[in-house]
Amino acid sequence: MDLKQIAEERLTDAGVLLAAGQWGGAYYLAGYAVECGLKACIIRNIERTGALFEDRKFAEKCFTHDFSKLLDASGLIAERDAKGASDLNFEVNWSIVEQWKERERYYPKTEVQARSLIEAITHPTSGILPWLKAHW
Repeated sequence: MDLKQIAEERLTDAGVLLAAGQWGGAYYLAGYAVECGLKACIIRNIERTGALFEDRKFAEKCFTHDFSKLLDASGLIAERDAKGASDLNFEVNWSIVEQWKERERYYPKTEVQARSLIEAITHPTSGILPWLKAHW
């Protein structure tokens, strides 16, 4: 499973849904793009540090949709904090993205919500996915 490719595909899917006026679907899939990006970073962290073998329950910690927990498992909290301290727009974008929850699929979303999330994810210099790509 190539989570990097899946992250890119889900973001593309979200863009198609956004263009079609399907705000809820666009919002939901955009969030999944971030989740896959974070999980790709976790895999890189495992390869780099061997974290999987240091904690028996590490894999269980990764079976979540909670971005804060996934960020922790990726080993990128300090890097996220540093980026946020040096780039206020990134910090704002992270605060938008971390509001996404898997259960959002059950709730309608507005165009503003969908566009805001996708912009927070894709912004070329302050977006979450470009930052994740630098770490996967």
